[in-house]
Amino acid sequence: MPSTKSFPPCGNLSFPEAPAPPHRHISRAICRRAERSLWRLSRGETVNCESLKYLNRLSDLLFVLARHLARQASDKETTWNRKT
Repeated sequence: MPSTKSFPPCGNLSFPEAPAPPHRHISRAICRRAERSLWRLSRGETVNCESLKYLNRLSDLLFVLARHLARQASDKETTWNRKT
């Protein structure tokens, strides 16, 4: 299992460059959408807190896996720069 310690720091939003398979980051985006939906639901309904934690950790895992797979494939990551 990859560890975040094996990657250079990533303090910015990163974008995979072609030919990185987009499903690496799409899966994380879908997980984050589910997490946000569950947070919205929690405002009016009782929600299992462990479900929120799980989705958050799953999102982190998918991010680390995407970076790990990109490094294995020697795909370049472009980081978003707020000043541009």
